[in-house]
Amino acid sequence: MKRSIPNAFTLVELMITVSLVAVLTGLTLAGTGKLSSMMKLTVCTNNLRQIDLVLKNYANENNGLLPAGKNNDVNGSKVSWMIAVQVYAGMSFPVVNQKNVFLCPSAMQTYAGKKARRTYAMNGAGTDGTVPVRLANYTQPSGVGLIMDSVDNGANEGDGRSVFGQNDYESAAEFRHDECVNMLFLDGHVETIPKTQGDLLRTYILNYKR
Repeated sequence: MKRSIPNAFTLVELMITVSLVAVLTGLTLAGTGKLSSMMKLTVCTNNLRQIDLVLKNYANENNGLLPAGKNNDVNGSKVSWMIAVQVYAGMSFPVVNQKNVFLCPSAMQTYAGKKARRTYAMNGAGTDGTVPVRLANYTQPSGVGLIMDSVDNGANEGDGRSVFGQNDYESAAEFRHDECVNMLFLDGHVETIPKTQGDLLRTYILNYKR
């Protein structure tokens, strides 16, 4: 006499299957989230490299001087370095949450109302932020931090702090890349600096002083 073989799952088998599906789903979602973060970091890094190229061209046409962090005289108005660069390069006016070289995509999740437009700040250590910097003054540009991810300026218009100094850089920096901040250096390279390496960040910023 043949014994019948049950086709249905036992309760234990069903529980094991459900658990495995839950684990695999969790791993998939975690992997997707990590990939998304890496892609945003890459976009931010590329933004900073493009900004570096524009800044170097700007300096070449302005006696070796970069724009000041703020109060640049452009068409009769006092504007930030970002607007000065934007006008210089003939860029269109940035629209909130629309891709542009000044927009770090991660800021669309961290800024007020999830609105972001210009999200980087320029170093002004040792100055009041209104002094243009001469590139030739720096003999070791690879250790001088120039631009970094900045916090929302609080005006709810999608713009971040445009300048920071030696005393307020901690409140200006936004560690929006998995507790890291992206920084562009005077020599054109970009580093992703963990929040835990605050002393290193401070050194890079203070190296700007002249």
